[in-house]
Amino acid sequence: MPQSVHTALLLLLQKATVLGCTLLWIGMAIAGELDIQADDVHYDAETKRYVATGSVKVARDGWVLLAKRVEYDQTAGMIHAFGAVQLRTIDGTVLYADEMHVDETLTQESAIEFSAETLGKSRFAATKVTKEDETSRHFEHYVYTPCARCNDDPNTPPVWQVTAEKAEHNLETRDYIIHNAVVEFGGWPVFYTPYFSYPDSSAKRRSGFLSPTYGSSTDFGQYIVTPYFFDLGLDKNLLITPTLATKAGAVTYLHYTQAFDTGSATLNASYGRLDLGKGAGKQAVGHYEASLVLRPQPNVEVGGSLRHNSNPGYLARLPIKSSTFTTLYSSDLYWRQYGLNHPRNRLEATAISYRDHRSSVTVDQAPRFVPELNGQFYGDTDAYGGRFQHNFAARHIQQEEFAHTQSLSAASNYQIGRVHRYGVVGNYQAGVDLSYFRYRSDRTGLKSGSKILAYPRAHASWRLPYQRDFDNATGVFEPIAGFSVTPGAINSNTLPNQDAGLLANNETLLFSSEKISGRTRRDDSTRLSLAVEYDHYWHSGTIASLLMGRSFELRAPSLSTNDAALRRFEKRDDDYIVRLRLNHRNGLFIEDRLSIDNDNNNQINAHEVETSWKNMAWNITPSLDYAYHRPDDVRKLAGRHQFTAGFTKTFGQYWALKGSTHYDLNHTEEKFRNRQLRLRYEDECLKIVAYYKRDKHVSRYLNQEQVWGMNFDLKFGG
Repeated sequence: MPQSVHTALLLLLQKATVLGCTLLWIGMAIAGELDIQADDVHYDAETKRYVATGSVKVARDGWVLLAKRVEYDQTAGMIHAFGAVQLRTIDGTVLYADEMHVDETLTQESAIEFSAETLGKSRFAATKVTKEDETSRHFEHYVYTPCARCNDDPNTPPVWQVTAEKAEHNLETRDYIIHNAVVEFGGWPVFYTPYFSYPDSSAKRRSGFLSPTYGSSTDFGQYIVTPYFFDLGLDKNLLITPTLATKAGAVTYLHYTQAFDTGSATLNASYGRLDLGKGAGKQAVGHYEASLVLRPQPNVEVGGSLRHNSNPGYLARLPIKSSTFTTLYSSDLYWRQYGLNHPRNRLEATAISYRDHRSSVTVDQAPRFVPELNGQFYGDTDAYGGRFQHNFAARHIQQEEFAHTQSLSAASNYQIGRVHRYGVVGNYQAGVDLSYFRYRSDRTGLKSGSKILAYPRAHASWRLPYQRDFDNATGVFEPIAGFSVTPGAINSNTLPNQDAGLLANNETLLFSSEKISGRTRRDDSTRLSLAVEYDHYWHSGTIASLLMGRSFELRAPSLSTNDAALRRFEKRDDDYIVRLRLNHRNGLFIEDRLSIDNDNNNQINAHEVETSWKNMAWNITPSLDYAYHRPDDVRKLAGRHQFTAGFTKTFGQYWALKGSTHYDLNHTEEKFRNRQLRLRYEDECLKIVAYYKRDKHVSRYLNQEQVWGMNFDLKFGG
């Protein structure tokens, strides 16, 4: 007959005989009581001991003890459990043992044939556990691993584990301390350390070493990364990561964060002496990135940042940390006011100083220093769903030994993106802007002096979608129009621009009033752009899209200079553009973009293809990107003819293989400009990354030799 016994810190016992059995219960219940359930319970009043047998369950304050037999000594306040013992703590840790002693709070005192598994799936075990005092618990024949148990064969050794004859659990610091530890991989001992410690699952955030990273590469040699975390309080912390490489040298990273009631601050910095290759020897390197964000009101944000890098290729080259931060110096300061669903108003000031790290660009083509002030302000939405948007930008560009350019532009646009008063749904935009340029050339061979250009410009765009529903699909047909007019000839194409030769091939360029990407480029022609786009959405998830457009130059831009060095910056038109896109529900993606120059015997200006296939059945994603951009000897625009092939393949749950190669069709030798191959294994206790890469003529700040290496991380859990 199942019985239930509730015992409290102050026990009030009553005794009665029911059906020949002894039944015990508590006359009152208080906080922190023990709840004991069992198939059979006996009480010895003389020794004040309870004996519960069968499926015994003891619970208190979220802790649960399960066993086949439990003896509770009321006088000593101790519980002795036998047979398939489980103790489930409130933090999710489960303790197992053949025999276990706990106190009235269900805190473990000792155990025989002990093992445990934390909420983070870390496991540890010992043949015997004893608690000699209130500050420590001792283990014999201790084993620890964060690796998951093998489901097919639980007796299989984990990927790695730590073993020791003796270990200690410090109950005050919440640390496991292991002496004379041996690290085993696959059951084989490979590493010995006289001292090893890690926090238990109940430990709070605190200072200490984090998981180290070991690695090796052909250009850095053997290296080790040993991060140390400083707990400076609930609102701030500091992470210092020393890195030592046998061939390259040493560098230390610093990451500091602090939170305020109305914002936060972040600082990233590094300093060291590294050998970056090319026979330069070890040199001082470093960087810093400081940022501050303040939110004085829920919808207002004020912030700024300051960044400096000793070498544009320093962070990008490291195998340990990678970064796209290649500028020498940059800073920004901003104010933003947010609306309900979008950023409404902003004011930003930026300053950038950098050198282009592409080997194909000479130094004087890249801006040396670029300060800028820009703003954006919105008006309220009117009854038709329209609103005004105002923008302005003031910019100075200093190009080393080449030119200085100042520009000022202001624009106002009126946009409608909802229902028009005539019932037409679409997206409409119209506006005007005024631009001012002052250009001065200092380069030898060019005509020196200053030129001031000021001109207004009007532009408008219109998109009007029509939708039709089919049995198993939906089609959307959308005509698009854009118009830009600049009165008078202003010769804006004589302005130098560092990336005027780069061509984009998309619908954004087709309808842009600035035909070339860059900071100072202005198109002073009068232009009409028309296009139609059709999107077909199958209910199964497949999407197909076709866009065809044409740009009409109603008035050609002026070009009054005969200087060949300046003519190279003349804009280049994409008169026809075709874009075909397919996104199949089975993971196949294809996009083909083609542009044709109608003014040059219909020559292909650019042809770009992107394709990938995410095959879930084979766990592989191959990709192929092809790009062709026609060279132009008259304007000295270098062509581009290349493709990049890559793939990602996953094996099971933990393995992944990624590879890519870049093939340059413009060159007869060294067509393979760079190749990369990366093999990655990562589970809950271990991460290994093996890589090979070869960069040929990618950057003059990076070593151009082939590199291979491996990173090795052990993960520790509570």
